[in-house]
Amino acid sequence: MHFVALTLLWNIVVLGCSNSPETSQTPQTTPVQEHEDKPDLDALVRRWKRSQNDFTARMKSLSDMERLYVVRQVLANPKAEHSPRLCQTLSKQHHAYCIEMLGRSHIWDIPIEDNGNLESESNLDNTSCASNDVWCLTNDAVQNAKHGHPDTARKLCASLPDTQAREECFFQTAEQVAKQDQHKSLETAFQLCAETTAYRSHCHAHIIEFAATTFQSPTEQLNVIKQYGASKSEFLQQYYLTMKARHSPQNPHLPHWDKHSVQTLLFLQRQTKVDRSLTEWIARFHDAIPTLKLDSLNLDGEMSSHWIQHGRAQHLSTLYLSLESRPYSENEALDLKMAMIAALIQLQFPVTAVTNEVSHPTFQWMLNRASHKR
Repeated sequence: MHFVALTLLWNIVVLGCSNSPETSQTPQTTPVQEHEDKPDLDALVRRWKRSQNDFTARMKSLSDMERLYVVRQVLANPKAEHSPRLCQTLSKQHHAYCIEMLGRSHIWDIPIEDNGNLESESNLDNTSCASNDVWCLTNDAVQNAKHGHPDTARKLCASLPDTQAREECFFQTAEQVAKQDQHKSLETAFQLCAETTAYRSHCHAHIIEFAATTFQSPTEQLNVIKQYGASKSEFLQQYYLTMKARHSPQNPHLPHWDKHSVQTLLFLQRQTKVDRSLTEWIARFHDAIPTLKLDSLNLDGEMSSHWIQHGRAQHLSTLYLSLESRPYSENEALDLKMAMIAALIQLQFPVTAVTNEVSHPTFQWMLNRASHKR
């Protein structure tokens, strides 16, 4: 799943952050004592920015847990370079998980102030992880969620005294639950997201992206979003519908504008990039629809943000297959033309004939805005 620049509430570069891979199995480690000389380790954290070669050489002399501490500190710094080379300093058992963490940009995009007063669960007998190995504990939580034990996952996440680690644990656990094609999975995922604060908006976006890929009833999923989405419920419902359209463009529960957004792109992906009038494109679309394979939409690259309206909007707009937007109409025939223009521009078709033909003010506005951004 997981998407584009957020213009209303958060920036999911989600949805950059929105499509992280499933957590790898991280081997559990033997409990070790916290490193007592953290000032030296913190100095090594700063060394990563100054000399990566020297940093890599010094990391070799540290224990597994010391290296984990250093790497997590580097990842928490938004100004540090987050490259695979950083992960290569870890032992093999933590390397894969570290690579996955590089794709979770919210970790350094959203600063979290550590709260040393967090109360954590203790005496957990369902894990052999060290109490300070937050990656191991997070993986245990995700695996428990994957195998139908969300309450155990919740306890494991609550055992983490580090604020950022705790939020990330609940975030990843919620993702794992949401992708399961089971009744009440989305509800449970929302409950896990509720345990986060700084990451909550990202967590909501990700679980909706995963929920949209399941075969659960859209009507039931929308009811869950209404119940748990709070002040962002209306936006999250719209986001669910546009995500659902990407995976199920024929679903009868979807508004026509969400189906049009996907269907026009699927149609044009099978066309030669020639210059035709809008009338001709629409006629060809109607001819092709009966035989067009309306399966999941895959696009190379990000959606274009041509029609974001700031301040007072002049044109009704809806989310366009992501967190971008496009003008839309409740009139089905008119909306199909808007979707076709948007798709032509998104896929970089020539639109000279379309521009010379149309007179509708919204069509002209779309073409004009897009021409200035090409």
